Amino acid sequence: MSDFLEDLYYGKISPWETDINKISPDFKTKSLEYMSLCNDLRASLSKEQLIMFNKLLEKSDSISSVSSIAIFKVGFCTGARLINSLYKFSFK
Repeated sequence: MSDFLEDLYYGKISPWETDINKISPDFKTKSLEYMSLCNDLRASLSKEQLIMFNKLLEKSDSISSVSSIAIFKVGFCTGARLINSLYKFSFK
């Protein structure tokens, strides 16, 4: 059995390599629907509208990235607080 802290220290834990489809079965379906809608919309836009749409997608990706980091931090801190609270619990 490997040591979790050592794996974390040596960078052997790679959550970004996790297959999101295993965690969320709806991810693939929703992604395909999203891509299909984006492609349909792109095909109907003028050159100027397409430029604006691409900028909108970039900003949306940025917001998603920032919110993912914030949510990760909140989740990590919540987990740490949970673990910390276990040390205060007495089984006596």
